[in-house]
Amino acid sequence: MDNPPPGSPEGQEPAGNKAPQGDGKPNNEITNKLSDLEARSFAECEAIISKGWESVLDVGRALTTIRDQRLYREAYATFELYCREKLEYSKTHANRLIVAARVVDIVTPVGVKLVSESQARPLAGLPPAQLQKAARRALKLAGSGKLTAKHVEQAARELAKRPKTGSARTKPVSAAERFKAALELIEKAEKAASVKNMQLLNQLLAKLRACLSAT
Repeated sequence: MDNPPPGSPEGQEPAGNKAPQGDGKPNNEITNKLSDLEARSFAECEAIISKGWESVLDVGRALTTIRDQRLYREAYATFELYCREKLEYSKTHANRLIVAARVVDIVTPVGVKLVSESQARPLAGLPPAQLQKAARRALKLAGSGKLTAKHVEQAARELAKRPKTGSARTKPVSAAERFKAALELIEKAEKAASVKNMQLLNQLLAKLRACLSAT
């Protein structure tokens, strides 16, 4: 049987069922339409990201806004797709930048300026008070030289070795373990947000806050 001509109804794929680019794009245009305010916020966030990753804090905050408000939803079904297809890096890397921004927010008030995600990463699993203490220690280790990720790693290790009162029977959780747990919670929160399960999303965000501030 001859194939129907491309211009005939039988030869055309229904507009609503066209194969999406990549792993899939959202189909419900009404639900996924950004408001004017959201569109402006999205544009501002992407402008920050496009500057070449000059500031971990600004980029992490921009990614947080895009993820939490689902500003990617007009063109991409998930935050992961947006990161991979538009920004060209993994969702894990984006999540690391988000966590790094939280770390920078905490250490900046005590006079420590972290300039890269690799510097912030060793501190990601520490509670705020210890995080600030480790950051100040890293600054002392650097002395008059440039603060590096190695200084931060050493400071975090030194702090982890210090015994805690009343915690002799409890195995200490390393910064790496806390960081891994934080990333897992972020991924679960993204899935909850993608299906608009706000109750679960709020529960996961509460767990994430507890993970980042646990003593």
